[in-house]
Amino acid sequence: MKKRFTLGIVVLLTLALMGLTACGDGGGGGGGGDGSEGNPFIVDSLATLLKVGSGNDGWTMEASYKQTENIDISSVSNWPPIGTIFDPFEGTYNGGNYTITGLKISGTGDNKGLFGYVWRGTIKNVRLINVNIALTSSGNENTGGIAGWILVGTISDCSVSGTVSGYNHYVGGIVGTNQGTVRNCSVDGAVSGVYSYVGGITGYNDTYKTVENCHTTCTVTTVTGSSYTGGVVGYNYGTVKNCYATGEITGSDSLGGVVGRNGSYNSSKGSVENCYATGNVIGDHYDVGGVVGENNDGSVSNCYATGNVTGLSRVGGVVGSSINGTVEKCYHATNSISGTSVVGGVAGGIQGDNAKLQYCAALSGGVTATTTDAGRVIGAKMGGTVAVNKGLDGMYVSVVVSSPSAVPEPGDTINSSQAQNQSTYTGMGWNFTTVWMMGSTYPVLR
Repeated sequence: MKKRFTLGIVVLLTLALMGLTACGDGGGGGGGGDGSEGNPFIVDSLATLLKVGSGNDGWTMEASYKQTENIDISSVSNWPPIGTIFDPFEGTYNGGNYTITGLKISGTGDNKGLFGYVWRGTIKNVRLINVNIALTSSGNENTGGIAGWILVGTISDCSVSGTVSGYNHYVGGIVGTNQGTVRNCSVDGAVSGVYSYVGGITGYNDTYKTVENCHTTCTVTTVTGSSYTGGVVGYNYGTVKNCYATGEITGSDSLGGVVGRNGSYNSSKGSVENCYATGNVIGDHYDVGGVVGENNDGSVSNCYATGNVTGLSRVGGVVGSSINGTVEKCYHATNSISGTSVVGGVAGGIQGDNAKLQYCAALSGGVTATTTDAGRVIGAKMGGTVAVNKGLDGMYVSVVVSSPSAVPEPGDTINSSQAQNQSTYTGMGWNFTTVWMMGSTYPVLR
């Protein structure tokens, strides 16, 4: 009898301990953890992902989360983004490099993505695959795969594969509007918008903000009449560095293989550095460039492009136009640049007393302007400083008929052997220690 009583006590104590352990592991009703930075809530299923930021059991917008399993969310027909402008996500979400499959968002509304509005938050190591975001009516701004809009916070080491299509302004494969930092991110598939500010990584990069070490292999498309479309960033006021794009970029005005428009605001001048694009850039209007479409009081340095570049006017192998901006240590090679007027192997046109184009090389297959102003290096110089640029001997340039106020620039002639020799570029001050190295034919970025 005593033995049975003792056994019963042991069973009851064991069950009680199991119950306590279950409550502890639940982290307030979820997959474990307590939401602190050192002990984040565990996200391991669709149910727990939907719980992020809900406020239930302490799963607030300020908490920390860590994903520990691949999660399929394709059963959710229209994903509710985590965080709104009135209740933003301010915590940390670590995807752990696990995948989230089948994100679908449709209809209308601002700030659409896996996360909606992120303020001071951190999102990292998230892998989205089979994304299908398709907003279909006007009035929708800030559309991205990872987030619609980020302010002050950071998105890092994330990837998106699929389709991101926004209807109004600010569309990006990673984030629609970046007012924080985006680094080490990639996008594959297709990014498109009906209006302006569309980029493979982000549609808009704000003053003093940074997009770095990112790349896209997606197509980026806007419709006729839209502006500011780029393989990485649509419109840049901040810094874009160490980025590249390989997809075809199609649109209208201010269209670039890396950045659509690189501008300035007060004391913040947009900077594009150590970037390249290899896809074709196809525009139907003004300011179309292999790297940057329109460089307005910004700087473009240590960049190159190799795709065909086509537009109407102000079309260039590196930049379409540069107004009081600086373009240096850049080149376009291999394929051709064509338009109706103001077409150049490096820049279509430059203007303004403070404009500079220097230490660049035109190594293209040819430059064609069907009406006026074609040049091997610059189609039309209307002010500014041009110095120490090179142009490949035998590079085709259509018959030049210059406007009265414009002067084409051919640069100093180099032959193919010189174009493939490192000393040609070190002689122009290019850094082959930390920035450039010789590729199979021409310089490439490290």
